[in-house]
Amino acid sequence: MPDWNKSTTRFRSSLKRTFAGRTFLSFWESKFPPFILGIIVSELLKSWLHSTPKAFLISIGVLLALWLLFHAIQTRAQGTSAAGASEASRIAMRPEEEAKRLASASNQSLVVVGNTIELIKNPNLTSLKPLNMIGWRPADVTFRVTEERRFQHILDAVGGINPALTPPNGPKFGVARVPFVTNDSDEMPVFSFYRTDYFTQRSVTLAIERNALLRSRFANLDPVTNAVPQTASLQALVLFHNDDLLCMWRDKKADSEGDTWSFTFEEQTREEDFDSPGVYPGSAEFLFRRALVEEVFGTRSTSISDIIAAWEKCEEYVIAHRLWGMFYEVATASFQFIGFYWLSALPKDLAAYQLQSKADGWLGTDPEGRFFVMSREEQMRLLETGSASVTGLHDSSDIRRVGGDSPLHRTSLYRLWRLSLAMNRRRPDSQLTTLNLDI
Repeated sequence: MPDWNKSTTRFRSSLKRTFAGRTFLSFWESKFPPFILGIIVSELLKSWLHSTPKAFLISIGVLLALWLLFHAIQTRAQGTSAAGASEASRIAMRPEEEAKRLASASNQSLVVVGNTIELIKNPNLTSLKPLNMIGWRPADVTFRVTEERRFQHILDAVGGINPALTPPNGPKFGVARVPFVTNDSDEMPVFSFYRTDYFTQRSVTLAIERNALLRSRFANLDPVTNAVPQTASLQALVLFHNDDLLCMWRDKKADSEGDTWSFTFEEQTREEDFDSPGVYPGSAEFLFRRALVEEVFGTRSTSISDIIAAWEKCEEYVIAHRLWGMFYEVATASFQFIGFYWLSALPKDLAAYQLQSKADGWLGTDPEGRFFVMSREEQMRLLETGSASVTGLHDSSDIRRVGGDSPLHRTSLYRLWRLSLAMNRRRPDSQLTTLNLDI
């Protein structure tokens, strides 16, 4: 016996390949066929009663021709509108050529969004686990400094240390080695770091961001062979309980990516993140705690004891905080971590808490920029069209546009795209955002 369901599916697919076929399908699946059938039956009865079958056939033919013409125009208009939306999404989300070349040369199935290449993700990011369970618990992730690295070759290529840099020349930490994570594994990963210094890292970064030839000569997707000094950071998303997303307009004086929209913040690794007493020493936990209380809740102190105390004040608002994976930022040839925080609070709760804590004297204003809030609807609009709106965290009348003339931090679209998948909601066409991806 033939499989009629499969045959029907194949027939429908073949029809969808042509404009005429799509028009016919749209007509066939609408309410018009039964309506027209009713007219035909009625006209047949009238024709039989009045013996005018020719008039009946002419009237039915004219009716069908007029309807098909109308529906063809409507279908064409819908196709034009969809094509326009698709092109807007393509402009906003398409992989940049340099990122595509790097990902293709790796012979791996890698996600590419803009100039961001996803290298490692927790296998359960694509599972049906609850939002507060996906990713790794930071306490289960080992961070350790294993070596010193010097970068004389690339320093020589960029003309040495940039003389405009001013002390202090503190330590910086880049990713040296990463674990092998497969879709079948759920182990506790170990990330190794090397130590370099601010002058070396910053001198090279200032030069390499504007020089693709330098990147092609020294950069590599493998941290072991990447010859570009970098400082690893936690680039995190902060989601409210109502699915709103915390955003920041970065001040033009910020160290990097000034005058851009960030979802939500970036915090560089520091010495104390690798050996903080009393907070899961040797894990990523202290980095996650420090980043949230400094970047979102605004604690002024950088001492370990004050950060721990600040976390105890803020912890009641945190449903979950997780490490989702690691990605490669092409422009700086650097490896970064993507983190996620889910708050039990609403935007108005965070705003009130910040105002009260500031009055109490322990919270300061984040010098990197101003906070805004983006609704779930606007998040999807930004992914699909490249433009959306946000409202001020402390002033709901302060409405801004994101995208277009208000540029995004270069990794923000990747973070937002990954959040969209994690929330098990609809997403834009993966062909526009990924390379060799099978999710």
